[in-house]
Amino acid sequence: MTWLVEDPLPIVLVGVAAEVVLLVLLLQTDRGRLMLGMLGVLMLTGLLLTVEWLVVTDRERVEGTLQEIATALEQQNTAGVLSHIARDAADLRGEVQSRLARHQIAEARIGSHAKITFNRLTDPPSATARFLARIKLRGGGNTPEGNFAGRFTVQLVEEDGQWKVAGYQTQ
Repeated sequence: MTWLVEDPLPIVLVGVAAEVVLLVLLLQTDRGRLMLGMLGVLMLTGLLLTVEWLVVTDRERVEGTLQEIATALEQQNTAGVLSHIARDAADLRGEVQSRLARHQIAEARIGSHAKITFNRLTDPPSATARFLARIKLRGGGNTPEGNFAGRFTVQLVEEDGQWKVAGYQTQ
């Protein structure tokens, strides 16, 4: 049932298909009661879309964390990036501070189809996100302008109800 709260597209498609079927039946039979069915389908579709919008799943929380990191990178907000790094990832914190001090990031984009897997058996719960990303460096000072595009694998842990980055690899 996660499709119900992960993606609104199936809800919309089923709702539209049901409305089309009811409309065709209405036009063929000329029964006004079918309009009540159409209204019911419309209300149910709206209710399901509201539930999908209100429920924030772990997958959406991980994707949100990754997007917030990308935004913080573009804004040169070191503190914003560090706020998304796990407490136990001291080496990663140092690396982030060092790289952001040396580089100006003009753009950081994460591909729209991240593959996220969860492991609830670990303590704390963990997740791995695999995705394509592109980082565009702004030239200036000792930093040349350039683009980096590649596959990222990011390990995350759940801390205090939030997903935090514990490590990463690039390919």
